[in-house]
Amino acid sequence: MRASEGFKSRELLEPANRKRLALAFGVFLGQQCTGMTALAYFAPQFFKLLVGGGSQNLLITGLFGAEKFIMVGTYILFFSERWNRKPTLYIAGILMACCFVIVNIVNKTTPAPKNNKATPAGIATVAMIFLTNSIYQFSWGPLPWPYAAEVRNSPEPHIPSVLSDKDVYRSSLLAFVRSALQSASPRNGFSTSCSPSSRPT
Repeated sequence: MRASEGFKSRELLEPANRKRLALAFGVFLGQQCTGMTALAYFAPQFFKLLVGGGSQNLLITGLFGAEKFIMVGTYILFFSERWNRKPTLYIAGILMACCFVIVNIVNKTTPAPKNNKATPAGIATVAMIFLTNSIYQFSWGPLPWPYAAEVRNSPEPHIPSVLSDKDVYRSSLLAFVRSALQSASPRNGFSTSCSPSSRPT
């Protein structure tokens, strides 16, 4: 058993496998470097700085989350198995960088909203953030998952293989739903692995 495990470990050091491992690691690292995870987490604070507080801030945050769901669903259903991997990632990275540059320039050169009233520049900046989110959901958001699954068996990971993206996304979605149900609050009727009652005694 130990010999078998040692053989499998040595396989990772072979040149072809080292490249595949580096590609899989790099594509997920690139996904985090886009900054969209931080943007999604701190969306209420970002939008408050741009359009002010109040109900409009909460509305924009809700629309931001709904846009993510709609865009990634559209990509999975209609485009994921038609577009090549590398061009999609390259082009999306360039477009997202341009959008973020515009957001920063506008944010630094225009006054902040006063009395919870959004300025035209703030509205334009929010629109640019929504555009960046759409580009992300069509590329760096969902694409690393099938890319990493394909790169193990294909020497040309930029070419879609026989592996169906929808199968990969379906498995990821089921795992996400299962995790969400397990970590849901007890007051919603679900048990949680973090609650004191579920901890082993």
